Amino acid sequence: MVIDEVLGLLEAEWCDLREISERLGLTESEVKMILSFLVKYDFARLDEDRRRAKLSPSLLEFLERVRKVEEGKT
Repeated sequence: MVIDEVLGLLEAEWCDLREISERLGLTESEVKMILSFLVKYDFARLDEDRRRAKLSPSLLEFLERVRKVEEGKT
């Protein structure tokens, strides 16, 4: 799923929008549309001036908890 791939790229600090577009084979407008959704629900942060994005701290924490549960670590 494309959103999963975008989330994976955004886990590593700030990610350039052009890089996201190139790595996923999407247009920059498609990337912006996905990011708009993620930002609207506070899943990601967007730095429009520098054209980059990253996951929100709360989503990063949530994903880490999910991984621990999946690995059997609570």
